[in-house]
Amino acid sequence: MDKNFWIEAFKQFGISVIFAVMLAVFYTNENAKWEKSQAVENTRWETLFQKYTEEQRQAMEAIRACCMEYHGRKQ
Repeated sequence: MDKNFWIEAFKQFGISVIFAVMLAVFYTNENAKWEKSQAVENTRWETLFQKYTEEQRQAMEAIRACCMEYHGRKQ
């Protein structure tokens, strides 16, 4: 094999390494963005669930108070 073959082979290998590094950086960056986005979504859903739970508790207390008032008038 001649010298030019090995020069071209090393060039192609170098380009492949560069693309592999670029892909690794891209993947790492996308993964970090996804994790951050997921953390924000989890916080948002937890907040919504807390709000829903509190509103349900308040609604049940209002129903209980209404029922107590109604039963108090009946007696």
